[in-house]
Amino acid sequence: MNRSTLFRPVTLAALLVGAILLLIGPASASARVVRPVPDFALEGSGGKLLPLKSLRGQPVVIVVAESASARSFRRQASYLEDLYRRFAGRKVVFVAALADSSNPIRSNIPFVLARDGGGVAAAIGLSPKFGVAIVGGDGNLDFVSGKVISADRAKEVMDNNFAVQSAQRK
Repeated sequence: MNRSTLFRPVTLAALLVGAILLLIGPASASARVVRPVPDFALEGSGGKLLPLKSLRGQPVVIVVAESASARSFRRQASYLEDLYRRFAGRKVVFVAALADSSNPIRSNIPFVLARDGGGVAAAIGLSPKFGVAIVGGDGNLDFVSGKVISADRAKEVMDNNFAVQSAQRK
């Protein structure tokens, strides 16, 4: 086998890999919202409705539960109080998506109420009984769980989302 015969397949393979990387590179850099959170209505101050997308740029923790008096909701809220204190400067928004919102939320966290708790749960892929979702400031649905999570786990998810990592690389 002579040298020019071996050189052609290797050169062709290198050119092909280079072309693929050029095509993929810009596409992956612009595809920031890989798993967009579904938009839903939140009750703002004075009963004014706000779309979730109006919170873009801020991390959002969504707690889905049957009611504010449900044991799982109360337990999750108590775990998240530490996160609320640590992340107050990062403007984390805490949303309660409750199937029954007639009971008051007893927490030091200023929860914003989602308008249709059951609909929010279904849109995110959670049971209306209980679940937690974390949305990054970029609008990605970064985490979904049907179990109570610790404040450390929520912090880990928020610290490792795409937008935070991109900013750290610059």
